[in-house]
Amino acid sequence: MDNLYISVGLGLVLFVFLLWVLRPRKKRLTQHSFAKAMDAISSTSDLDPAHAVLKCHSAFIQALKSMYAGKKDMTAAKLVKSVEKRLPNTTKIWAFHRMRNRIAHESQGMVAPVKAKEARREFIRALEALK
Repeated sequence: MDNLYISVGLGLVLFVFLLWVLRPRKKRLTQHSFAKAMDAISSTSDLDPAHAVLKCHSAFIQALKSMYAGKKDMTAAKLVKSVEKRLPNTTKIWAFHRMRNRIAHESQGMVAPVKAKEARREFIRALEALK
């Protein structure tokens, strides 16, 4: 009878261990893609504000694409949606995503320098949360 309890206990421990090993893990940015995105975002400080927002957004999306390398059909919005629960600044990232769309698709895409600086700061903050 004691052997039965020991066997069941060991089986249960093994089962829990296998569940822990095989659990789905959160995708994280690699050190390389994080550094590449950080360099790209940091280099936008000399650009005009609208172009800086476009470049920051592009660097952020490229970093997200590296997390989902097997999925080719992921749009920028789908990528942001896939990680939004892990971001400390989700509403700001979505606001800058919409701003990027306005800049890219409207001829009068004007951006204040303060907004470009804020975009750099928020995209860096989001990247740090994903590494």
